[in-house]
Amino acid sequence: MTSRPVHSSEPWVATHDPDFRKVRAGCRIATTSPDGARLALDVRTGYPVDGRVEIEVVEATGGAGLRLRVPAWSARTRASVDGRELPVAGDSVVVAAVRAGARVVLELDVAPRWTFPDRRVDGIRGSVAVEAGPVVMALESTSLPEGLDLHDLEIDLAWPPVAEGAGARVSVLRMPGTASAWPYGEPSGGSDGALDVVVRPYYQWGEAGLTQMRVWIPVAGATR
Repeated sequence: MTSRPVHSSEPWVATHDPDFRKVRAGCRIATTSPDGARLALDVRTGYPVDGRVEIEVVEATGGAGLRLRVPAWSARTRASVDGRELPVAGDSVVVAAVRAGARVVLELDVAPRWTFPDRRVDGIRGSVAVEAGPVVMALESTSLPEGLDLHDLEIDLAWPPVAEGAGARVSVLRMPGTASAWPYGEPSGGSDGALDVVVRPYYQWGEAGLTQMRVWIPVAGATR
């Protein structure tokens, strides 16, 4: 049996720091700081599938402000308050002294991307994973054409991953294994052709039935 840890985000919706409130997820928040300042927010988002986060300030007293966290994976981040662009510095966007009725928008880049392991990790050297925002993707055997072996596929990095629904479409090459019954010896020949396959969120693994799965996929031509 294989178990998968499921992260619970409810305790991390919002946190205090001395000057700002940090917002992290879609929700409704009403909070009072130790000095008595009140802040009430209505947060709407499709995160993590959609990187757009809209925050309506319902109530704000005592000079309360916001700090919006910007994850390291967001290559292109935009933020605004009432249509006015805000600077994005480091890992956060600061909105100081918000007022009731203000509309804050944060747009994170959740486009699919390659993720490479450290070369010192022997087991996955020469492989690549696909992530979209914070979501890790997996390639399942149930997503492949009939008769295609998951373990014969290698990623073609010449074609970047493209978003498709909650997953991503990637290009792979079919690399035939050795013809010998002994799994060592001379390298196998060239590919049997390229095809596009869809990787889906890891948390959906197994929902289509009994399946093989891999997150780290060998890269065509990589030295291992």
